[in-house]
Amino acid sequence: MPLTQRELLDLEEHLKLQQLMIKQLSFCATACNDPQLQAMCQNMVDKHQRAYNTMAKYLNPNLQ
Repeated sequence: MPLTQRELLDLEEHLKLQQLMIKQLSFCATACNDPQLQAMCQNMVDKHQRAYNTMAKYLNPNLQ
């Protein structure tokens, strides 16, 4: 079943937010000196990247 126009707009907004989180957390991971904090930030980057990839499949089913 195809997504409605509103659902597509919401999905695009969520993808933009995920990209922003990935960018900010990546910066934090590289900028901090504490190894535990670095690892925590990197784990969050990975989590948001997985969420982004999952949502992006709805825009382009060929990404599976």
